[in-house]
Amino acid sequence: MGQFNYSSARARNGAYSVQLNAPSSGSWAAVGRLVSVHNAATSCLTNIFVKSGSGPLSGALEVIDPATWTYFALKQFTITNAQAGAWVPMTTDAWKISPGRPPVYVRLAIGYGDGAETAYVDDMTTECWQGVPGKNWVVTQKLTFAF
Repeated sequence: MGQFNYSSARARNGAYSVQLNAPSSGSWAAVGRLVSVHNAATSCLTNIFVKSGSGPLSGALEVIDPATWTYFALKQFTITNAQAGAWVPMTTDAWKISPGRPPVYVRLAIGYGDGAETAYVDDMTTECWQGVPGKNWVVTQKLTFAF
């Protein structure tokens, strides 16, 4: 089982970030929150910044239907030794949502690697739009959460 802590020493923005610890191979840790889309958005994407505190790091950024625990979006990632110590943005592919539906659950999980892993997580943004990006794209909602 992993750990979740607020960390004041490693925030990307603001006063805090979340520290996740997966202490051994086969363990995992995650942070997530419900996100409500209140308008006529049809497509969304989610971005979050991750920093490894332990060398290579593997995990996933997930957008989940909490009623069925099925994925709207799943972005698996690996942070390499060369990227360790830097804030790395992780972004899902665009996912579809119906207006007025119940909230989705956005979660970042670590513990997919072969040993202990530590990650710092900050500045989650979910942006929704109508139309085609780069053509008639109209942003209808942008939600940003700092931890």
